[in-house]
Amino acid sequence: MKKVLTLLLTVAFITVIAVPAFAAPHGVGKGVQAKVKVQVQKYEKFKFKDVFKGHWAEQFILKMYSKGTIKGYPDGCFRPSNVVTKAEAVVMLVNDLGLTADVDDVDLSKFKHAKQIPVWARDAVKIAYEEGILTDQDLRSFLPNQGAKRIFVAAMITRALELDEDATMEALNFKDVDDIPSDLIGVVRLMVKSGIMKGTPGNCFLPNKPITRAEMAVLLGRVDDDKEGYIGLRKVNGIFVDVEDDMIIIERNGTEREFELADRVKVYLEGEDDEDRISLKDLEEGYLVKLAFNADGEVYIIRTVEPDEEEVELKEFKGEITDIDSDEIEIEKGKDTYSFEITKDTEIEIEDIDDPDWDDLQEGFQVVIEAEDDEEEAVTIKAIIKEYKGTIVDLDEDDDTITIETKTGREYTFNIEDAEIEIDDDDADLDDLLDEYEDDDELEVEITVCGSVVLQISVD
Repeated sequence: MKKVLTLLLTVAFITVIAVPAFAAPHGVGKGVQAKVKVQVQKYEKFKFKDVFKGHWAEQFILKMYSKGTIKGYPDGCFRPSNVVTKAEAVVMLVNDLGLTADVDDVDLSKFKHAKQIPVWARDAVKIAYEEGILTDQDLRSFLPNQGAKRIFVAAMITRALELDEDATMEALNFKDVDDIPSDLIGVVRLMVKSGIMKGTPGNCFLPNKPITRAEMAVLLGRVDDDKEGYIGLRKVNGIFVDVEDDMIIIERNGTEREFELADRVKVYLEGEDDEDRISLKDLEEGYLVKLAFNADGEVYIIRTVEPDEEEVELKEFKGEITDIDSDEIEIEKGKDTYSFEITKDTEIEIEDIDDPDWDDLQEGFQVVIEAEDDEEEAVTIKAIIKEYKGTIVDLDEDDDTITIETKTGREYTFNIEDAEIEIDDDDADLDDLLDEYEDDDELEVEITVCGSVVLQISVD
């Protein structure tokens, strides 16, 4: 996310040129209907005169065109540099996310410029308003034919994906940070942290810059495809079982698990060359699914594939971590050493840690890894957390170790370098623990460990 890359948000619609009544412009996808249908073509079947091979937005333009989200012109051009209007931006986002709502009773007449909203965009604007993507404040100054600014589209995307604007408080170091409205600073933080939007090579955000068709294609391509994990939240793989009471049930490692569904869930059926948008009702028991979660921990994207005739059987490898980085983990058990790849799809589980990443694991941790074989991709890495109660036998400040004796008479020695310490429910440090130990040579403690590493020490 710290890389500088121009990724401007823009909805790819075109200004109207001799457009018949009730028709969307040529450069706009089909107007909002009761049910949005997406037709996917193979990218190789078309190209535009003005989108050369290697164009920075080529793959996203082709993807959005193949879905019917963005259209070309009768002369075979795409016009990637054309500015997108606010009305076009709303229709594009609503269509791409497949949003529908009962808008018969939605009245926009209280807003000053409501009559200027084109017929082909009216339902989409009503849906966006009904769903909270457009606010009263937005519509009070909504000039439908005005160019959509980056900050306007950023705010719509944040609301559409139901992301928490206060989820990150990281500082913004853009040169033009003062140009960002104070009430939308959280939106920009989230867009930048997630990677959906980034600054320009001159380290500016350009909140008031109108968005182009090419830029919006890139944006929607990223919003539509969560394979990069831009929201930074966890993913869970498993086998689909059922949907009951706003919960999806999947089977994982022989155990059924339930996850709460967001109000709006996007479901994609992946094929060899492309993917189709389907509904939750189309999921069948036995389908392999990958769940992606929003900022509230709810499932908001489901990617699924029909099961192969032969399912891959995973093996379990148990051992202590001897080396780990973002790409690889090595564990050791006895004389045996195993290495596995860590990818963005690797699921990491550590008890009491929400959305753990590879850097939450440490050398010395005891883990169970699921993979097809050693030196293959790790499907899951699960830390084994244990609790011990006993009396301190030795507390070595120089070696950062603690030795305890349990009631059964067994002694265990662990590393306490990064341990959290509590004494009488108050936070403490190693010196405080040493003082307690010197005053009581039969000091009882309760410790939580993973492998040879102590995570927490509690003294009552």
